[in-house]
Amino acid sequence: MRKRLAYVLLMLLCVVNIVWMGSQKITAAVSESNGDITITGKTDNQDQLVQIIESAVQQWQSINWADEVKQEEESSSPDQAILEQHRAWETLQTNAGVFSKIDSIDFEDAKDSAVNAKAVVSFEKGKIQFDFVFQNGSLTDVKLAAYQEETKPLGETMRIAGINTVMSICIVFAVLLFIALIISLFAFIPKIEQCFKGTKAPIEEKATVVEESPAQIETDDTELVAVITAAIVASMGDAAPTDGLRVTSIKRRNTNRW
Repeated sequence: MRKRLAYVLLMLLCVVNIVWMGSQKITAAVSESNGDITITGKTDNQDQLVQIIESAVQQWQSINWADEVKQEEESSSPDQAILEQHRAWETLQTNAGVFSKIDSIDFEDAKDSAVNAKAVVSFEKGKIQFDFVFQNGSLTDVKLAAYQEETKPLGETMRIAGINTVMSICIVFAVLLFIALIISLFAFIPKIEQCFKGTKAPIEEKATVVEESPAQIETDDTELVAVITAAIVASMGDAAPTDGLRVTSIKRRNTNRW
């Protein structure tokens, strides 16, 4: 029975392991840490691009975009596209507050030697996502937006919940089997204690009592009876009864008077 339970538990663990391994996504992305920055993905001249991103973020933070908007509005021929961009950046800068650190950078190779990089930057009041585009190692475009946490789809959430449920059930069964094993070992505790104490369990000896009763001895040895009777009559002499003797029992005596 114990072997069957062990086999069932082993099969459950194998199934959970297969489901878990099958649910993992195979990706070529490589995560590494560059100081406090978590870098995901791999591309050519990665260290150089990280330095450019750090410099660009610090430069963006150091500019007063409210003044830039004002100067663009007062110019003789303002560029509406640049003006709208600077206004959006002014709003982001005001809402974000003081620069804190760059949390992560995700590199992705694109077509025609282009590299896209997504940087998540922490500020005093929130986070901003910088989308950089590099062409042949040079920064060609930057877009900014308030950072929003990526929400997992319902199917992914249910899959993770199912895996956690199966793992929890397996752990519960494993603990129950372990407890049952411990309880089954309680029967051996007295024997183990006796082994350590060097004592053995007393062996009960049953004494057989033989009751002796003066039962009559019946024998078919008529010759022996006749000889014993004749000896008794001879020893009695004239005191012997005329009608003879009737032997009722014969007993062995320890003393011999003859």
